[in-house]
Amino acid sequence: MPKEYTQITNTVRIWNAFLERMKRKNQGFFGDLAGYYFLDKFFKSLQLSDNMSPSDLVNALRLLESIPIKTKSTIAPMAQNLGKNRYRTLQAFDMAAKHVRLGFYVTENSWLHRFLIENHQMLLSNYERAYLHAQGELPFSEVDYNQKQISESQAFYDMETTSQATELPDKSTIMNDLKRKGVTIYNAEICLGNNNNPRDPMAIKSIEGFAGDSIDEPNSRANKIFNFGGQFLEAVMLQEFTNTTQFADSEISGIERGAVKGHINWTKTPDTGEIYAQITMKVLSCSYADQQNIFAPQKIYAIASDGCSLIEVDDEALGTVLQRCSAEVLGKTEGNVVPICEMNATVKLVPDGMDGYKLQVDQFHTQYFTPDLVSTKAYKFNYDFSM
Repeated sequence: MPKEYTQITNTVRIWNAFLERMKRKNQGFFGDLAGYYFLDKFFKSLQLSDNMSPSDLVNALRLLESIPIKTKSTIAPMAQNLGKNRYRTLQAFDMAAKHVRLGFYVTENSWLHRFLIENHQMLLSNYERAYLHAQGELPFSEVDYNQKQISESQAFYDMETTSQATELPDKSTIMNDLKRKGVTIYNAEICLGNNNNPRDPMAIKSIEGFAGDSIDEPNSRANKIFNFGGQFLEAVMLQEFTNTTQFADSEISGIERGAVKGHINWTKTPDTGEIYAQITMKVLSCSYADQQNIFAPQKIYAIASDGCSLIEVDDEALGTVLQRCSAEVLGKTEGNVVPICEMNATVKLVPDGMDGYKLQVDQFHTQYFTPDLVSTKAYKFNYDFSM
């Protein structure tokens, strides 16, 4: 099951206990609370929590690396002190420390100095893991579907069946996806003449020129791309996520996607002219509702500050997490949310055997950036392999 908290929560507890002792020690007529106030303000400026984004981690690291460290011979920023003692710093990621004037210094080799080093190294490790996962690297688990697994997928079967119709039941098309630049052709965006026109001439011209036939011709390649080549494909991939994702230690399924960032690129095989879509979907958050207890509230999950733990987002952090996911989906940020799962698929436009075309999954790959979720297809693959 998801974790309740990460190492950062323990670090915050130590900070609070240290500051409380420092405050009590310096209270009274002859006490001096200046150091306490400086450290308390500094601690709050770090904004440590289990819901920090990669950029939040960088900001905290820059502040830590700016702390003046007093040695026997000099006072220098902590970044220099760390480098001298062969610790990694933000410089390893081509980022400089933030130059902040602080009204205190920390003595080298004191308890506080050692504690700050522990803070720094923990946050740096968290950032490195979060950065790699946001780039799609080093997943905890992944599955490349074989043809048997593809054919067994209910979501993929429903896609083939539905795409043999002339249009979707709700008559939605690719137009909204073109508006938000979620679909490209040959990796190029289609410039629309009028965003409010459901049959924008520029869009139709681009699709028909790519497909080589007419949108108005039932079951043509252009018709399939226009009617089924956008959010319909994304919905299929997300249904596969729901159908196959479960908590690692309990095998509980029924996990629904939350915020999602996706892209579809239509292209052709140079030799044969075969048309296919390359689909990338990143699930940034997810939810789960206990089907056995209808009174239990729905729980929202996201990747924690450590770049891998799946944690429940509480009410206090929910607004921040949702806003962060929204900025990532809209392209205002890039890599500032660690995805829970990434799916990559190749969907071909193939003859349906009745003088028309249909969509068919040719390749599908899914990977999880948390050890707390797994794919049921991985279990099935292991079982088949052992046989």
